Amino acid sequence: MSAVMTRRWTKDGTTWFAVGGLGPELAGPAEHLLMGYVPWREALRELCDRTGGGQLGWWLTGSAALAVRGAPIEPGDLDLVCTTEEAIWLGEVFADALIEPVAKSGAGWISDYWGRAFWAARIEWIGGPKPAVDKPLPSDFGPVAASRLQTVRWESWPIRVPPLDLQRAVSQRRGLIDRVAVIDALNRG
Repeated sequence: MSAVMTRRWTKDGTTWFAVGGLGPELAGPAEHLLMGYVPWREALRELCDRTGGGQLGWWLTGSAALAVRGAPIEPGDLDLVCTTEEAIWLGEVFADALIEPVAKSGAGWISDYWGRAFWAARIEWIGGPKPAVDKPLPSDFGPVAASRLQTVRWESWPIRVPPLDLQRAVSQRRGLIDRVAVIDALNRG
């Protein structure tokens, strides 16, 4: 099998998802897996069903962390943060849906481990974020965020997310003006 590549794009109101680089042993399962593409909600339900929800060590960050708070955002994927051990465990939990196996990251990367699966949407995780991700300013996925996690109820699940002030600061630094406005609206609501 060669390197797996994924691509997602929207044209004329339809979202397309393509996977390339699969060997013949995965072509059939991938075709079945990608039939009936559904949004991030289905992926989060599956994640919660398989792991017991946010009561375990993982937590959401990025746009999905805002969406579970009720923000009018449709995330393209789920971004998770967890410990090193949980990163490896998530690879076992999603062994049937991995598009890239859990791997140890290099010295210059943001975490010790990372992995990627696809179940209705892309699910990506980092395990053991490094303290450097909070320098010079705190991120919404590093140790500072981990020390200030909040729990929100999404459907029947408790989901842990970073505090809105960190997500706002990160979005502002990245120039995501629309996202800052969404966060401000959540803060007012």
